Amino acid sequence: MNIRAWPNADLTLKETQNGVLVEQGQDSYLARHWTLSTDLIGIVDLAIAKGLPCLMQNRHPQASKRGTKGDGAVYLSFARNNYEYWVITVDDHSSAAGRKPWGTINTVLINKQYRHALEEDSVPHAIEPFRNASNIQVPIEHAEAALCACMKYVESHSPREGRSGHRGIYPGFRDEADIERWLMENLDRGMPLGRHIEIVDRQVRLDSGSGIIDILLRDTATGGAIVFEVKQVRAQPEDITSQLRRYVTSDYIRQRFGSINAVGCLVAEKIERSVVQVVNSCDFPAAPFEIKWCANGEVNINLVAGAWA
Repeated sequence: MNIRAWPNADLTLKETQNGVLVEQGQDSYLARHWTLSTDLIGIVDLAIAKGLPCLMQNRHPQASKRGTKGDGAVYLSFARNNYEYWVITVDDHSSAAGRKPWGTINTVLINKQYRHALEEDSVPHAIEPFRNASNIQVPIEHAEAALCACMKYVESHSPREGRSGHRGIYPGFRDEADIERWLMENLDRGMPLGRHIEIVDRQVRLDSGSGIIDILLRDTATGGAIVFEVKQVRAQPEDITSQLRRYVTSDYIRQRFGSINAVGCLVAEKIERSVVQVVNSCDFPAAPFEIKWCANGEVNINLVAGAWA
């Protein structure tokens, strides 16, 4: 049996017929379909050297996937300790060949919270090209540069204190709630959206299980409703065609704002071309905005397409 140990991290990896058995402390899980390859050992060495020795974090993998009776996972993730968020992962998409077992690593996955750090240090990266995915792929040859960029912000991004760690001390949006909070604080402070608006409410629950409006505003010139839907990192066409459309045409909006057409606004860090195509052909006023936290600490929000002015 191929075995590799890192005593300082209390970590042992054992190659088995079904994958790599990860043993750390008193816990374990099977990283299914992996082999204890040179590439994998190199990633473990790198992560530990950068201060990420923990391969099992709170609920990652879940308890049902751990131990001798667990069904395992298809990834190995790394964090500073077992109660923090992971920073880097290798998973079932890390091998370009895709054939099992996996040994050759072509890309690593960086937690979506560190996108701004990669951009700041000009580390080559791309959002995962999968439906509803939002973490960041980095070529293996840039893994060390990516970790160097990320570790500068690990103190603010990694801790699990309540739901979202240390808010307000890091240059980036940690989650959708952070974007919502920023919008709530700035929408009525002359933010350059080209309209006079006022905030009505946040997290408005619609009847009949139709969903929850992230932020509801009123156009003070027309009296019409403006519905903001917030997505962290990447938005999808369905966010327009299904979610926003359902909100702006809901009975709640009609009863509260009358017959004036409501405008649906989608706010995300990345608006894909497919979203723009949908906006240009949808049957209600829609406007997608990209929001970006810049290196100088300022936040830019720009209209990408659609009817807003």
